[in-house]
Amino acid sequence: VTFCIGIITGASVLIIERIITLRNPDPEFESYVFGPLPHWRIFAFLTGFLIGSVVSSIMMHVVKGAVNTLIVCWADNPKQLKEEHPELARKLRDAWEQAFPNSTPLDPPMLYGDG
Repeated sequence: VTFCIGIITGASVLIIERIITLRNPDPEFESYVFGPLPHWRIFAFLTGFLIGSVVSSIMMHVVKGAVNTLIVCWADNPKQLKEEHPELARKLRDAWEQAFPNSTPLDPPMLYGDG
């Protein structure tokens, strides 16, 4: 995902640079934004790619941290999660059973007081 976002961001930088250059023509240079910089297209794409990759990587790590936190809370105290967020606890249990059908359930009924 991060790689794809980097490519899209790099291409977007090239498109935006072309739009700016077409609206502000400079007969002296091919690029209004990058001026006399040789190989400016490569520089522009790599700059956009790097920025897009770093920002998306940071965002993906935030999401990953939130998911990991939820799983740890669920594994640590499934009864409390079920009491406070029953729908979320049910979805987590169903997803776990679907992903690992032959495993021991993490939330047997005795933890919830159901059985």
